[in-house]
Amino acid sequence: MAEKLSPLEVVRFLNDYFSEMVDAVFENEGMLDKFIGDGLMAIFGAIADAPDHAHKAVRTGLRMKALVAKINGTRDIGGLPPIAIGIGVHTDNVILGNIGSRKRLQYTAIGDGVNTCSRIESLNKEFGTTLLVTEATYELTKDAFEFGPAQKATIRGKSEPVMCYEVLSERASAVG
Repeated sequence: MAEKLSPLEVVRFLNDYFSEMVDAVFENEGMLDKFIGDGLMAIFGAIADAPDHAHKAVRTGLRMKALVAKINGTRDIGGLPPIAIGIGVHTDNVILGNIGSRKRLQYTAIGDGVNTCSRIESLNKEFGTTLLVTEATYELTKDAFEFGPAQKATIRGKSEPVMCYEVLSERASAVG
């Protein structure tokens, strides 16, 4: 998309897009960690005790999918091509803190879980999906959401394949 738009048009689009996606994160009590190019990183359950953090993260992913459908409807009316996103959710222990140099620090999350989540997000293109979770997240949320069949994936930085599940919807009994 960026090659067909002026830098100003890209900035306008991303600001509108990010506004929608960040609202989804905040609606589910997530913390926006950072913007990464045309993506973002959010953390759930890091600041306050939130035993349902995995549910909130998956619910956010479903909300983001719905928002992209709305955005694409508007784009279609304007004769613009649809956008596609990939969302990865992984549950793990990470550390939050100020990372950087003596001259510039950034508050962020660091750990293998962050890397795993990023790798899972990128698998959406390969699998033709939008929202993937790892087995760790699946085990915490399987009673609340509907999932597609499991898929094993070899990802960089892991010696064993990682099991991934596509999130399809929230179960009617879990909505509340």
